Formats: sequence, C-alpha cells, structure tokens
Amino acid sequence: KDVPSTIDPRLILVAVLPRDPPYDALVTKTEITSIDDLPRKAVIGTSSARRRAMLLHYRKDLRIRPLRGNLDTRLRKLEEGKYDAIIVAEAGLRRLGVSHPYLRLPPSLVTPAPGQGIIAVYARRGDPSARIASLTNHPETMIEARAERACLACMKGGCNVPAGCLARLQDGRLVVQASLLDSEGRWRKDVLISGDPSSPEELGARAAKMLAE
Repeated sequence: KDVPSTIDPRLILVAVLPRDPPYDALVTKTEITSIDDLPRKAVIGTSSARRRAMLLHYRKDLRIRPLRGNLDTRLRKLEEGKYDAIIVAEAGLRRLGVSHPYLRLPPSLVTPAPGQGIIAVYARRGDPSARIASLTNHPETMIEARAERACLACMKGGCNVPAGCLARLQDGRLVVQASLLDSEGRWRKDVLISGDPSSPEELGARAAKMLAE
C-alpha cells in the first residue's frame, strides 16, 4: 500500500508475495467485540486520512488524533494512555507477532487501502533480475493487487485521499469494493462489483469510475 500510485516507467511490478490479511485493526488495551464498545469521545490514534474519515462517518463523537512512528512506538503510546485505541494494519501485527488485543474492522466500516497486506517486488524493466524475481510471484494476489492499483490510479488517489479499495477472488470471480469519502466523513460512497479476473485493471478502473459518477 505504500508504493506510489504512479511508478517510474523504468520499473515494473514483477511479483507479489501471498497476501496477509488486508484489513485494518483497532488495537485497544482491553479486548472489545465492537467499535461501539469504545467510550463516547474516545481518542483514536491514526494519521491516515482514509481511516479518519471512515471512523468519523460511523461515529461522529470519536476524537481522531495524529499517530506516527513504527509499530512498537505506536503501541507504546497506547500503553502510556495517550490514546484509547489506535488503528494499524492487521498484516503488520501478524508479521511482527504482536499479541496485543485487537478488533478486525470489517471493510463495510473501514475499507482497506489498495495493496494493504501485500509485499510487492519491483525490478528494472528488462533487467535479468526481473525474470528471477518473477519466480516468487503469487498469481491470485497479483490479480487482486492489479485491480486495486488500477482503482487507485483512476481515482488519482494517494495516501491523502480518503478512499479505499479491496479486491478479493471468490468462487472464480473477482469482487471489488471501493469507497470514497470527504475528509470529515460527512458523506460516503461505496460500490461493489464483480467480474472476470482475467481483466483486473478494467474491473478496478470501472469501480473508480462508478464512484466518480
């Protein structure tokens, strides 16, 4: 998700590794079963425009405060009482073996960032290393990544745009959910479409165009 939406033409995406969970996680000091369990006017830590807008759209009373640093730093700030909860990528918690209690946020509430949970491999176009690296590619994840990146590119979005996109292969079809909000979460638009996985870019771009309409 941290790869720019526009890539230097001298580079090419040659592989992606099997996807970890693409979802966002609400990390708390004690286990909860729903975001509704948070107290009124709870302080939530995130510097993501997407996460901020989607949380405020669901609960206007929440107080969203900036949160930066690596995962250890963010968890320490939570433990120090600076926040009632923080939002991070579930994939990061899994990869680092964090055992802190967290609530997986459903895409209907917080649509993930395009490419979240995916490790991508880029190489110089035409370089022999591209062929070698391509041997690590996970085809199903690549289909999802291509659809999500096409959606993001069509929306001309980046990390400062309150937008999300999640593509999942289900029963031989590619299902794409895309969401767009204003910065304060006053309005939200969602689309959900499915189609042939052989044309992931076309499906991702179609979802973005439907949002624009």
